[in-house]
Amino acid sequence: MTGCTPAGIVERLAAGTVLGAGLGMLFAPKAGSELRNQLGEQAERIKTQATDGYQQATEKVSQIVDKGREAYDRARSGVVVALSIWWKKLTRDGKNANELTSQVLTDIGRAPTFYDVRVELELALPVPRPSAKSE
Repeated sequence: MTGCTPAGIVERLAAGTVLGAGLGMLFAPKAGSELRNQLGEQAERIKTQATDGYQQATEKVSQIVDKGREAYDRARSGVVVALSIWWKKLTRDGKNANELTSQVLTDIGRAPTFYDVRVELELALPVPRPSAKSE
């Protein structure tokens, strides 16, 4: 299921645009050749919009991955870097780094709490450090 992923959003946007444009053109009184030309032009615009949307989503995901790599590369040995931007529903077990942070609001200002968390990790399998991004 595509859901709220960038590809899913682009897919839904394109489908809605095609459906709306198609229905609008079918109910408008026009000659067959004029309607075919208009459908072709509309299809080309939709293709361009979908391509642009996909490209933007791909670039955004790439930027997020690059930021994660940079944080990982800057971390000292023995420090765990856990980015909490990933939605829980997209993780394997439905949990992310936010599980370590209290959901209780502070008593002063009723604001969220932020803090560092000490964790104990045990290496299950050797995991090689990723090499620098090759271009």
